[in-house]
Amino acid sequence: MMRLVTLCRLYVISALSVSAVSGMELSIPNPSLSLDKKVAAGAAGVPREWKLLSGPKESCRKWVGQSPLGVELSHVILAPGSTLSCEFSVGALTEKETKVKRDWTGVLSLDLLGTIGKGSSRCELSLHDAASGKKLHALSNRAKAEVVEGKLQTVRVWSELNAQQMAELVDQKLTLKLSVEGSVPLLVSGVSFSRLHSQPTSRLFGKPNGGKGPDLLGVGSLGFDAITEHQQNILTVLKVREKSPAEKAGLKDGDKIIGVAGRVLPVNDVDPGWNWYRRSHEAVIGRAVLAAWSAKPPEGKGVVSLHLLRNGKPTRIRCQLSQTMDFQPLLSSQNKDKMHQQMIEYLVNSQNQDGYWKGVIQTTFSALALLATEDPAHAERVKKAVDWMLHKYPEPENFGNLGYWHASYAGILYAEYYLATGDSRVLPRIEGILRWVRSGLYTSKWGMLCLGHGTGGLPYGNKALVAPATHALVLDSLAEKCGIESGLWDALLPYMEYSWSDPAKGGHGALGYNASYKDKREFWSRSGLFSMAAHLRGERQDMEDAMISFMHGHHPWFRNSHAYGEPGGSLGLLALNLCRPDAFTEVMNHYSWWFALAWDPNFGLRFTMPHMGAPYMGTEDLINASYALVFAAPKKSLWITGGQKRDWLDVSELETPLSPVIVRRNKQGQVDLECRLPGPKIRYTTDGSQPSKNSPIYEKSIDFPAGGTIKARAMSKGIKMGEITTVNFGPAKAGWKVLAASGHKDPAEAVRRAGYAIDHSPGHSWLTDIGQDAQGYPHYIVIDLGAAMPLNAVKVTFTRDKGAAGKCIVKGALTMKERPVTIGESTWQGYQAERRVDLSKSTQVRYIRLEFSEPFKEGSVSLALREIDVE
Repeated sequence: MMRLVTLCRLYVISALSVSAVSGMELSIPNPSLSLDKKVAAGAAGVPREWKLLSGPKESCRKWVGQSPLGVELSHVILAPGSTLSCEFSVGALTEKETKVKRDWTGVLSLDLLGTIGKGSSRCELSLHDAASGKKLHALSNRAKAEVVEGKLQTVRVWSELNAQQMAELVDQKLTLKLSVEGSVPLLVSGVSFSRLHSQPTSRLFGKPNGGKGPDLLGVGSLGFDAITEHQQNILTVLKVREKSPAEKAGLKDGDKIIGVAGRVLPVNDVDPGWNWYRRSHEAVIGRAVLAAWSAKPPEGKGVVSLHLLRNGKPTRIRCQLSQTMDFQPLLSSQNKDKMHQQMIEYLVNSQNQDGYWKGVIQTTFSALALLATEDPAHAERVKKAVDWMLHKYPEPENFGNLGYWHASYAGILYAEYYLATGDSRVLPRIEGILRWVRSGLYTSKWGMLCLGHGTGGLPYGNKALVAPATHALVLDSLAEKCGIESGLWDALLPYMEYSWSDPAKGGHGALGYNASYKDKREFWSRSGLFSMAAHLRGERQDMEDAMISFMHGHHPWFRNSHAYGEPGGSLGLLALNLCRPDAFTEVMNHYSWWFALAWDPNFGLRFTMPHMGAPYMGTEDLINASYALVFAAPKKSLWITGGQKRDWLDVSELETPLSPVIVRRNKQGQVDLECRLPGPKIRYTTDGSQPSKNSPIYEKSIDFPAGGTIKARAMSKGIKMGEITTVNFGPAKAGWKVLAASGHKDPAEAVRRAGYAIDHSPGHSWLTDIGQDAQGYPHYIVIDLGAAMPLNAVKVTFTRDKGAAGKCIVKGALTMKERPVTIGESTWQGYQAERRVDLSKSTQVRYIRLEFSEPFKEGSVSLALREIDVE
């Protein structure tokens, strides 16, 4: 929707945002311009995209200088009698915009920076029909001020086009003409044309995962939300909150903000980087809020003036802040503690009765933030959050096909909770998650093991991506502190090294998206997470140092972590705190303006869209949870923030609710019982009778090699008992062994993977490698049953439809010397998780070979099989 024509610093924008000629004396953040004649003379000639319609070639010159924030900007000197022109068109409404009712208006604007020499000149910016040359609209102003060393007398002027005029301009070829008449050359800049909606709505927001908006800007301290747009010099008010400083001052929904604290808004830059950090609308307003509490604020203590374009005329309102926003420096200010407490109160008030906050990510950050306060008053809330996670996700596969993200978050919460409380109920879940993640390693394009989003495979042509693995590595490093080792670090380190931009090899130091994309834009969270894992393990100091140093030097990209703008930003800050506390302090203090902008003292932090990041992950609920943890990080109360305390929080007297019993049996025939929400005692029977208060209490594994029926139920400390779980088992697989299998180019690795098909574990599956150079169908497995036995049927349980087979052939033999013969065969239509191959007659065999000759889904190469059983 945007079209941008650049002339030194002359720009033409067709953008979302707002009839008379209007002017307003507002300061423009211009360069400090030298009067050196060589600079002032500049290079003659017409700037790109513009034409000189009248006047000699030398009448148009460039003037370059540095802004107070170090950004080089250019302006144009036009001599009297000269005219420039530029062709453009107002883009048609996008499909999304057409669905938004009401009108669109337009605004022409121009910056006049002063005259070159004493005298007076008049500048006119006019809009013409390109075909006929007819003047459609004009904007003019006279500048009398002389450019003085170190100071510019500047003004921006605006002119509004109404809805009818705008409708007539759509898709027309238009011409802008910029002319100067008078006695002296005129210094001009900031030619712009903006298209704005009369009643803006969030339905106008752009793609949140990447694009340049339009996006949400939450101004918590003043009490309104706005639509922030790339290359726009007007900020449109989306919603004014009741009883806020903005509402009390008279701000209205749909107002067009053109300046703040006596200065016009610069051209907005929502791209991550130094321009955003220095002169985005977000930064300008945030710094104005900070300045309102300086020693001698221009408007008075705690007052921020907003300059508006309302009904075509500039006006000013004065917002009196309700809370001191003195954050200089941020981490040592009293306001920081007030803000942190406000965020904690937000978390306390927003926790659901069942213990969770919206989802896994919010629940993890919220519970960790409460845990990090070290306040025993939050012990019950933290335990309820952990209990919710345990009950919601009893098996790792419950986290879904993108589960490595969520499973890792849950595991990090479990590990920190265990280290703080010693509550061992979570240890089997940590171990189960890591075993599940370990089972989903596939071969990358570069020949080394890596992870996708989940067990479903590797994206991007088997290049995969680093981010899910870095989350899992943090969990793996914490698990070591809990006494659990998985081997995941050693398995993934080669892929991490290969994806790292190694400074010793001329790289920049950050961790890439993968080995083919070692970027400098989306590095923040993945670099931070790997550094956190390395620091916790005390390994690869070289990689940690390089990544942390790059993050420190490139902090304006902290909200640009691929699809993980937040919580990616906070994760990287946590890594800085753990690995380089001095860098953390410095970077946090750099963003005093952002916290001053976002803090609503009656609420907590208000959400502002990340540069890259998806708001469907959460808005205020996510930002308050993640930054409450960031603010607590310097206390080093958690292991991921540098602490090493253990067993400091007592939760032993807190009751755990009753839940169904999960029954598992291993190959040796030992049965283990666990409540879906671990904790309560379990009563069980093995004779088919109903468990009662007089039945045995489960205390250790039950030997059950011959099979039969297990019934179990949870029991509270009193006489209350939970629902009954019934499971029927056949003979145990103690003597079973996988002799050979397909699914990996390394035969030993293929057998290891296939072993999950006979381990009785519902949380682990035989996943054939579907990464680089995967062989695909047909797949097979050869099993030694340990002894000859009569078979009537073979049962298989698939993990998902994309990993299911469409045909299975069963072959059997009594000895290894015999040639196996076909004893059963089935072809299946439609997907069912559980399938069976009935044999034509009962057959005595010891060795069976299952051949999966074709996939259920055409073109699939994967086999995802949970368990193989026989009857």
